[in-house]
Formats: sequence, C-alpha cells, structure tokens
Amino acid sequence: MRIVKKASYYKSRGKFVIKDFRNGKSITITQSEVFHQGDELTVKQKRENIANEKSVKARVDSLNKQREDSFAGLNNNDLKHIRFNDWVNKMIDKRVLEAGDRDITRTIAKYNAVKKKFNDFLIENGYESNIWLHDITLDISEDFLTWLKNYNPNVRGRLKSSTIYGYFKHYKYIIARAVKKRYLDSYRVDVDLPKFTSKQREGLTIEEINNLERTPFDVTTARLFFLFSCYSGIPFKEAQNLKFRDFNKYEDGYMMVYKRNKTQKYIKVAVNEKALSYYKEAKRLYFKNINSNVFPNLNYSGNLNHKIQDWVNRANINKKITPHSARASFALNLYRASKDPKLVQESLGHEDYKTTQRYVNAAMECQINGAKTFNNWVNSKEKETKIIHLSSV
Repeated sequence: MRIVKKASYYKSRGKFVIKDFRNGKSITITQSEVFHQGDELTVKQKRENIANEKSVKARVDSLNKQREDSFAGLNNNDLKHIRFNDWVNKMIDKRVLEAGDRDITRTIAKYNAVKKKFNDFLIENGYESNIWLHDITLDISEDFLTWLKNYNPNVRGRLKSSTIYGYFKHYKYIIARAVKKRYLDSYRVDVDLPKFTSKQREGLTIEEINNLERTPFDVTTARLFFLFSCYSGIPFKEAQNLKFRDFNKYEDGYMMVYKRNKTQKYIKVAVNEKALSYYKEAKRLYFKNINSNVFPNLNYSGNLNHKIQDWVNRANINKKITPHSARASFALNLYRASKDPKLVQESLGHEDYKTTQRYVNAAMECQINGAKTFNNWVNSKEKETKIIHLSSV
C-alpha cells in the first residue's frame, strides 16, 4: 500500500502547526495549543509544553491513521471503473457547472492539454491508449514525467521547465481527485514535482514609463491600456472587459471597480491622477455610452506583443516586456514608494501573498541592482580622482 505522505508538525511563532496533505497538495493547520519560549521557563510552562505537544502529536497520528484506513481493504473489484479520458472529461463538465458565468476557458484548455500529452505518452511507449484509471501505476507516472522532460515536438527544442511543471501538476491533481472518488485505491503519483525557478515579474521604473510616454506608438488602444495599467495595476483580461460604468466619481477623485476573473472578487482601486489622465483620453476617443468598453478591440496576440516590445526598444529600454509587464510595473513602483507588501497585495487583489512575493522580489532585486550600479559609479569616480592626483604629482 502506498500512502501519499505522512502528516507532521512543527513549532512556529509560539504555536504548533500541522503540515498535512489533501488531494496531493500540502496544507497547514495552525493549532490552538501554544508552546512557551525562552531560556528560563517555569515548571508549569514546561509541563504545558509537554502536554500540548502530546495533544498535537495525537492529532497527527489520528490524521495518518484516517488516511491509512480510507485506503484499507480496497481492491479493483471494489473500485468504480472509468477510463482516463472519460474521467478528465467528467472533471471538465463539473468545473463548467461550478463556474457559472465565470470564464474558465484557460482551465479547460489545461485539462485537455494534459489529456492529450498523457495519451501521446501512452501510445509512444506501447501502453493502451485511453487507459483505465485503475491500471495507472507509480511507474507509469514516473515514466510520464521523464517523457515530458525529454519531449521534443519540433525544432524549437524541449519543453520549458515551467511548462513541464504545469503539465505534471495538473496530472497529479487529476489522479488525486480519482483517489478521492474511489476510482483508484491509492495515490499513484507520489512523485515530486519538477523544480524550476519561478519567473520574476520584470517591470518598468517610473523613469522608463516616462520614456515610453514620450515615445510614439501607433496602436492607440494598446498604448492607453498599457500606460493606464502601469499606474492602476489592472490586469490585461480585466482591462478587456472594463466599461465606463465601472468608474465612479467621489469628492476627491475617481474610484474604479472591476471583477477579477480568477477569484471572482471585486477589486476597488482609487484612480490616481496619472491613470485618470489616460482614462479621460480613452473616454474622449471611445465613449458612446456607459456600457462602452474603455479599451475597445484590445485583443491578446503575438503581434501585439511584438508591437509593444518594439515600442519599448524605441524608448531605449533594454527589457523584455509584455502586456502583463504593465501590472508588474505598477507593483514594482508601489512597493518602492511604500515598502508595504500588504498594500501591494491588496492593490493587486491577490488572495495569496506568495503571488505578490514574485512582484516584491522583482522590486527588491531592482533596488539591489540600482545600489550596485551606484556603487560602481562612485568607485569609478574615485579611481578617476586618484589618477588625476597621481598625474599631478
């Protein structure tokens, strides 16, 4: 019997934290029990530490026993039978029903991509196409990961490590859900996800944005969106659906309200003067009624990416920039001005701080590089001064 991973616990900030695994994902549970810290604890505090740790350990043992019991006694005769493709299609149908009016096109595309890649792997390696779920073994999962790492569909080269990570992460989730629904007797993907370096969000500094503003760009809608997003942080997808009715005037200015496609939460953002100037320019050009799009005909394409990159190059900015870089620029400059990660998280509408961390790391790296550049400049000036002094001797 192969169990996913065992639950465990550790101590953090005066509390016990349990690390558990659900559906192949790591989760943390903060306990109410506390442990006393310090060099000089009283006898009572030491006893409380021992008692609380025993209590937490008992819960961890209980969680592990529940997991073992949930798989005990199952065999192929007890399992519900379904083929891999049919199971993925069933998951897609369920997600569509749960989504309602929410756009989950990208999510469905990811499921279908994993389904296609897994079937390509099966055919190429002599397995039955559209395999029964209960026939999937740990060896098949490991071979699938190896196949993804060596996959070379065309002359452009192998898959990126982040792409491999995405495929296998979704595959693991598909299998984990199958275990929960009793299509599998145990978790068959107890394989570590491939490691890759998370791509930091490269943004533009205020000086670079000013250079862009002075550089002509013939795609007016894209120009207005990009500069507006640099000062407001609105994502590209949400900007496509942004209406004039989403702006409300109040005493000190304007408030923008938009719905995040990923989380379905409404984000309220006070529109600063720079962003407001581009909103007013868009209103002058495109306003027909309050239901008109602020940025009409704004469509994502490789051609748009090339045009934006060309615009950036003509502004003498040596960075790889995409439409999403405008949002990253907003986060970069907001963090540099406020030094408040929580403010950045709230302004971007992130539920998880880990998402915000990528933007904050980019801002910190930018500051470090700026400090290095300044130090190099100072050192070069000092050397020049020494040479002048030596030549005058």
